[in-house]
Amino acid sequence: MMENRTQKHCINVLKLFDWITKPVNIQLSESLERQVLVNDQICGNIDIPCGENALLWMVKGKLSVSGSVTVCHQMGCEHMEVIVNGRTVFILTREEEQTMNFSNLRSIEVRCKGNENGLCIGKYCLTLHYNLNKSYFSLGDCQVTCFLSDEFGNPTDSLVCQEITQTIGRRNIEVTLPNGETVVLQKVKVLKKGFITVQIVNKGKVCNLCIIPFQVVEKLLLYAPLGTFIKCEVTDFECAACFTDDCKSLDIEISFCQQVQVMANVKMEVEANLCFPRSETDIYPCSAVHDHL
Repeated sequence: MMENRTQKHCINVLKLFDWITKPVNIQLSESLERQVLVNDQICGNIDIPCGENALLWMVKGKLSVSGSVTVCHQMGCEHMEVIVNGRTVFILTREEEQTMNFSNLRSIEVRCKGNENGLCIGKYCLTLHYNLNKSYFSLGDCQVTCFLSDEFGNPTDSLVCQEITQTIGRRNIEVTLPNGETVVLQKVKVLKKGFITVQIVNKGKVCNLCIIPFQVVEKLLLYAPLGTFIKCEVTDFECAACFTDDCKSLDIEISFCQQVQVMANVKMEVEANLCFPRSETDIYPCSAVHDHL
């Protein structure tokens, strides 16, 4: 028999104060319409009687148009007014040319004055830029999947799950239990964030459609006194994505389970006797360790 030579030892261990498991559901919507820049150039001749107006160009619909307007007054009437969006922006004399840039073009016209019996001769050239909304997919392409990823679209099995430090600390909240007892808990803010990558199968070819960031902040009531820290883990992550009927946007649902633990480093005193590895011939193993908190 081994002699009982117990001694007291202090060791550092993690103590669990509270532990909850809670599901999380996040709803996202992502538009698939993208603005496409289309360039166009329109040039033509100006040949109108003096004293009259001529409409050179006008936008149709709710397009966003920018660009430059160049007008040359070659001969004829004494003056040529250039009118943009209903306002005179410059006046040209004979053999004069001018160019101006505009960010929101709606209409362009000219008006000639002087020598009412003559003609107004000139040229114009418009360089236009249209911002068009375009959706890249049709109903036949609507087969999508999504998964948890990093910011570059690489699959991963983890996301950020951590406590948000509050400037005033964790707030104490009194809670009445079902048995009528009152306890004091702490309000803890926990952040979960990451990325999902949406893939589309287009004519048998799989390609990454978009990488979408997401995050959610929850306020949890936990027994988290001063000196404790939060350990958070996310499990059972699921993601589902589908096109809307017009295939212009995606509806995405994310769900996962979070395990939030309140931990602290504490010292524990244990009493144990000295223990050595035993041989096959030993009958008794090392004696048990007795804990004393």
